[in-house]
Amino acid sequence: MEKVCVVGVGSWGSALALALYKNGYKVDMWTRDESQANEINTTRVNSRFLPGVIFPKEMRISTDLESVIKDSKIVVLA
Repeated sequence: MEKVCVVGVGSWGSALALALYKNGYKVDMWTRDESQANEINTTRVNSRFLPGVIFPKEMRISTDLESVIKDSKIVVLA
């Protein structure tokens, strides 16, 4: 399974990350907003940009860009 990193967890980044995940990619996401990362990691919902949509527990959202990009085959800037 190839790893993809999505930089940005706004509406487009979130939607793209979910589409990539549903197509068999391992997806990690980056945000500069620590409270947003905590919310999504805890509730599995991005209430600000994609309310009501559940993020799979396998998707990791972090503020540490280096760890999110590490070993990614593709980096999506959203």
